[in-house]
Amino acid sequence: MPTTATDLNSASIGASAVAGTKVITRTVTSVASTKLTWRASVQAPKGYNVTVSPSSMTLQPGESKSYTVTIVNNGKGTIGEWTTGSLTWTSGQYHARSPIAVQGSRLDAPVEVDGAGTDGSLTFSEQFGYTGAYTATAHGLVASETRSGTVMQDPDQTFPNDPPDSAGTASLPITLSGTAHARWSLVFPPTDPDDIDLYLLDSNGDIVAQSTSGGTNEHIDLDLPADGQYTLIVHGWAISEKGGRAFDVQQWIVPLAPSDGSNFAITAAPTAAVTSTVGNVTVAWHGLAADTEYLGAVSHANADGVFQLTLVGVDTTG
Repeated sequence: MPTTATDLNSASIGASAVAGTKVITRTVTSVASTKLTWRASVQAPKGYNVTVSPSSMTLQPGESKSYTVTIVNNGKGTIGEWTTGSLTWTSGQYHARSPIAVQGSRLDAPVEVDGAGTDGSLTFSEQFGYTGAYTATAHGLVASETRSGTVMQDPDQTFPNDPPDSAGTASLPITLSGTAHARWSLVFPPTDPDDIDLYLLDSNGDIVAQSTSGGTNEHIDLDLPADGQYTLIVHGWAISEKGGRAFDVQQWIVPLAPSDGSNFAITAAPTAAVTSTVGNVTVAWHGLAADTEYLGAVSHANADGVFQLTLVGVDTTG
């Protein structure tokens, strides 16, 4: 099982986007020459309750043991801000201190969930970091759109030193208006010799987002982008063919307007938020075309409007 970022075994304890409860694991090893019993004391970050289990440990020389730190949002923290505290293990004259840093969040929900098939459904869980109004709304689904072109080798392999119409770049105009989420994807097989990168520019020519991984496995995602004109730059960092390389960029533009329910809908969701409680959202889709990749979103909103998205991908190519 992969280790989560919060469970990396560092001396400090940090947890971002804590909406409800976060459990963090640490392992310690005694470097003492005798058996020692250690007892935990906590100064909890403001707005959170923190417990340690076990609260005491007896370690032989060289022995290792694990403990958990449970952080619970009590509704008094400030959303989006970091607050700090500490955990101190004490054995006689010895003290071992770990700083604790916690960032509050309105909601702990998946960034993206995936389904398959022309008809189906899925459920995901979410945990609230506030008490008040809550609405989940479906957007999409939209099928992928192919944007094609050809790009040449960039002689000096740099961007943005080249103008957009140079031999080393190809430009694709983009118009975004009332968009919940926009995605562009360009993928070649790992064995492909060419390396193409993606850059997204706004109307002023400034880079809004970029994807420049080794090889060609490029993805750009934008949540709730501003309306306007954009340009997607396809950059030929390494092109093996003298005549240039043909490419197909897959594009999804998910509208901010709610789904009309014709192919995608929310069938169950919480109707209000209560701090630290867990709710389930169920989405369903039907009548999708075969051999297509779809993208949609569930928006999460409070009384002030949409504050977060969970993307929903549906693959009917299987």
